[in-house]
Amino acid sequence: MVDRVGNNQKIRERRWKFPRGVLLLMLVFGVLFFYLWEQVEIMKLGYRIDELNKKREKLLEEKRRLSLEKAFLSSPERIERIAKTKLGMRYPKPEEVIIIGEENRKK
Repeated sequence: MVDRVGNNQKIRERRWKFPRGVLLLMLVFGVLFFYLWEQVEIMKLGYRIDELNKKREKLLEEKRRLSLEKAFLSSPERIERIAKTKLGMRYPKPEEVIIIGEENRKK
């Protein structure tokens, strides 16, 4: 009877050792999987950051170009030249100027 009790206890110990080993192996694989997934995500984020930095540089260059174009298009000399040549505008002669307002009337 003593031998049988000892065998039963050994069988129970083996039963507990097997699931513990499986659980430990699953835990190791889980940690390894999580680590690999994390590294892949870090790489993806690195590529995305590079992509966004390139896009940012392109947009800043376009902003600089558009600022220069705006400065050129809104220059008073250019506007005056277009008004005279394309629109046929000119400065008024002194007799064509009419001043409006009580304080500006000649007596």
